[in-house]
Amino acid sequence: MATRRFATDRHRAGRRRLRCSAVGALLCLLAAGCMTQVTPDGRRLRVDSDEFRDYAQQVFRRHNRALSELMQMQPAAGDEPARVAQLEDAEAEMLRQCENLNQLAVAARDQRSDGPARTVELARSVASCDRATRIVETLLDEMSP
Repeated sequence: MATRRFATDRHRAGRRRLRCSAVGALLCLLAAGCMTQVTPDGRRLRVDSDEFRDYAQQVFRRHNRALSELMQMQPAAGDEPARVAQLEDAEAEMLRQCENLNQLAVAARDQRSDGPARTVELARSVASCDRATRIVETLLDEMSP
């Protein structure tokens, strides 16, 4: 009898966990549908909108363009060491801020979803990647001949 009761308790606990995870997934889906992100220029975009998707693609392209410029950049003799260090720091910050956007792009390319909670987390990082990329772009423009 004790064994049967233990098995029943385990079954109930498993059903509770399943219900909790299903509710959690539903809440994430609802949050993704209602969640908005504010771009650095002040626009409010719904994460599930075409405008947000276009914005994320633009940020991704600008980020990659900035990386390409950084890789091709030849240090000039007149560059101030402090300015070069500032650019290196900005590059490192951009890479850190854009890591989630790169993961989102890879998931989209591979036609896979990392689940609604992860997608929301990744979407939240687009604006910070945009801000970091803008800083690098500005520094590159200031240092170009």
